[in-house]
Amino acid sequence: MNRGYRRPAAARLFLSHTPHGVRIRYRKVRDDNGEEVEFSDIAKAYESEDGEMVILTKEDLASLPVKQPREIQVTEFVPADQLDPVAFDNAYFLGPASRSNRAYVLMREALESTDRQAICTFTLRNRTRLCALRVYKDILMLQTLLWPDEIRPAILEGLDNEAKVRPQEVKMAAWQIGLVATAGSASWCAISQHRGHRIAAPGVPTGPIGQRRR
Repeated sequence: MNRGYRRPAAARLFLSHTPHGVRIRYRKVRDDNGEEVEFSDIAKAYESEDGEMVILTKEDLASLPVKQPREIQVTEFVPADQLDPVAFDNAYFLGPASRSNRAYVLMREALESTDRQAICTFTLRNRTRLCALRVYKDILMLQTLLWPDEIRPAILEGLDNEAKVRPQEVKMAAWQIGLVATAGSASWCAISQHRGHRIAAPGVPTGPIGQRRR
């Protein structure tokens, strides 16, 4: 199973004290008295229903009943358009598990002919992952999905009172979108090869961001 994407090259960001450009670091302190604690004294814990703090040791974590089957377990098949892309996480290419690729080809052709994706679960790094099995350019791709409780609710400031737009404005904006789409005859894949390409939008800066300290 190989990753189906490449991580973009990007500078590593960290927090800095603006007036002096000094890096900021976090310290582990106790919640009751603010006393700093050593990393070796830190353990995972949870609060029980009666309010008691339960400390988990390494032995407790190792003994958790986490099943680690090598197989990808299919739970259901759903239409491809029912999966919201907001739940997509990482992508992996899948190859045949044995010398015979008959089962692999059969699954690929069945998914493609029915325009469906298989909802599956598998274990990765001691964690049960939800995923979608789908066809990508004649290859089976495993797309890991976020669990529903991992998706943050879309609560944004500034949208409480939406501005009123006229139908003529919407029509003009749609016409401009269609004009750009028609003019860009090259496929999106070809355009995306140029990492520095940006589309200017009103009110959105297109130049470098950030301030360098000398």
